[in-house]
Amino acid sequence: MQKNISLDLFQNTNSLQNNLFNFLYRKIIFKNDNSYECYLKNGYQKIGNIDDKYIKNIIRDLNAQSQNIPKTTTQIKLKKNKNTITDVKKIIDGPLKTHLKNLEKIFNASIKLSYFEIIKNYHINLGDINANQGPLHIMRYPLNKQTKKK
Repeated sequence: MQKNISLDLFQNTNSLQNNLFNFLYRKIIFKNDNSYECYLKNGYQKIGNIDDKYIKNIIRDLNAQSQNIPKTTTQIKLKKNKNTITDVKKIIDGPLKTHLKNLEKIFNASIKLSYFEIIKNYHINLGDINANQGPLHIMRYPLNKQTKKK
C-alpha cells in the first residue's frame, strides 16, 4: 500500500519514507541554496567547463591505445597511466572543486572519487543495440515521471 501512495503522491516507486525524507530535505536544507535548483528539478546539472588541455591529453592517450585493435571491437577501455590519473585529479581539484565542496556541505558528507573508467565506443552498428548495449538517454525528472505513468 505504501508503494501505491508513494506512486500517487511522488510519481515514483521509492518507499514512502524515502520520498518524505527527500521532500523535507529539499525544503529544509536546499531552501537557501538555489545554485543546484536544476539538479533538484531535473536530476542533472551543468556545473562548469573543463579546460580543453585535460580532455585533449586524455583523448590522445585513448587514441594511442586504440591503434591496433580489431575492427570488430565495439569499445576499448583506457588503461590508466600516470598522465591520465594526473589529468583527472587536476579536473577534480580544479574546476570541480568548488562544486564538490558545496555538495559536501549540502549533503553533510565527504565526497571522494573512488573509481573512474574511460571508454571509447566506435564501429557500432545501430542494429546491434539491445537492452544490454545501447545509447545513453538522460531524462529530466518530469519526463521520467510521465514515462513511469505509462
